Amino acid sequence: GIYDYYAVYPEGKGQSKKYSFSVLFNPDRFVKVEKPTSALCKQGLTYTGSPQDLIAEENLDREGYTIEQVQGTDANSYEITAKLKEKFRWKDSSQEDATFNCTIGPKETILSYTPSSLSVYKGAKKTFTIVSNNSGIFEISSNSSNIATLTFEPLSGTSTTVILNGINIGNTNLDVKFIPSNNNYTKKSDTYTVQVINPPLAITKLKETIGQERGMIGVTTSNTKTTTKDASNIREYRYSGADVDNYIYFNCGDEKEQNDDNCEKWRIIGIFKDGENELIKITSGKIAKTMVWNSFYRNWSSSQISTYLNGEYYNSLSTRSKNMIASAKYYLGSVANAMGDSYYNAVNLYSNERNGSTWTGKIAILYPSDFGFSSDSTNWKNSLLIYGPGSDTSWLHYDTNHGSCWLLAYWGTDRSYDGYEVVTYWNDYGAGITWQEVKSSSSLPVVPTLYLKSEVTIIDGDGTSEKPYQLLEN
Repeated sequence: GIYDYYAVYPEGKGQSKKYSFSVLFNPDRFVKVEKPTSALCKQGLTYTGSPQDLIAEENLDREGYTIEQVQGTDANSYEITAKLKEKFRWKDSSQEDATFNCTIGPKETILSYTPSSLSVYKGAKKTFTIVSNNSGIFEISSNSSNIATLTFEPLSGTSTTVILNGINIGNTNLDVKFIPSNNNYTKKSDTYTVQVINPPLAITKLKETIGQERGMIGVTTSNTKTTTKDASNIREYRYSGADVDNYIYFNCGDEKEQNDDNCEKWRIIGIFKDGENELIKITSGKIAKTMVWNSFYRNWSSSQISTYLNGEYYNSLSTRSKNMIASAKYYLGSVANAMGDSYYNAVNLYSNERNGSTWTGKIAILYPSDFGFSSDSTNWKNSLLIYGPGSDTSWLHYDTNHGSCWLLAYWGTDRSYDGYEVVTYWNDYGAGITWQEVKSSSSLPVVPTLYLKSEVTIIDGDGTSEKPYQLLEN
């Protein structure tokens, strides 16, 4: 404003005068401070799912201003307000509240894989799972679809199951992308390594079970048990005992997944030599047909059973199953000399079966000795009569629950009933298992038995009833 003042002198010393002056307002009398910035925010905050303070406690009361604390939960940018204290102004001389932004960043998406990497057999399927620490959408693809293809579900959620198909030998990385359902998590790009390898030969895989509980054992040339792999005196390998893991899928529909719905569940008898080759012998778990052997003659090669099994029945099998069947030698010896309780055992039956002519073909039926050697090895030289209900010594006895079936063994050279030549069949009596002579014109169940080619591979399974071995032609 404008102010007046007077200069008054003592009498005789001068003349009094009136003066005027102006007093102007000086804004610099307020202390100026810099406006706050996001440097005052807590740094490195990421989403936790719970509220978080955005400003450190020591930054709430600053020289010249105060900051209102703000809490945030979601990953986002939050506006923060600073208010000037009395007698303070911002550097630009303004006095309005100042604002800046603090940020909570998204939490990192973490994908975990079970297993961490995968080997799958060529021609086989395997699964792995991907689990995320949040919910979102999965995008998975193979950069080498000629090596492996895949399907997965669900497409969204916190986890997905991937079914991988091995196509050709090689390595490939699967491209895995995950898009979170909200902004609280980061997007994720990842790779998953897959190796497609050749499956093991079925013979090699089965031999790995030798000596294991519920696995195979070796039968020596002296008809004793051994768990030594590839010993020089091993004649063959068998599954013996009541509880063995020898289930196998067979006759699966072409191009269909191997499971109980699409396949028959067979049993593995063992591994046998056929000349220079080793072949796996398997038997069906069900009756193919009830029929006569022949009207008059017992000759196997021209029998109605052989004709049926290697004709109509063989043609009914799936293409991939037929491609696995080996043409093998079957023995047609007489077992009449194995009669009598003390002589009626696996060892003697086996010897008699192989003392005669042979037939080479694809599908036949069980030997009497197959029942004998399917029992625990301590019974191989004991009468088959001990294998009856309740004895629980033979997996084949309890698997073949139809009461009787034809067996591949002749009864002597000239035995006949009223002009009808006779062969043998298996019968389940209350006291045990027996095989008997029967007219070739009798009608009895037929249980198919065959050998697999030596190059057949196993691509999955562990031989249990719940998870039978899965085969693949190589």
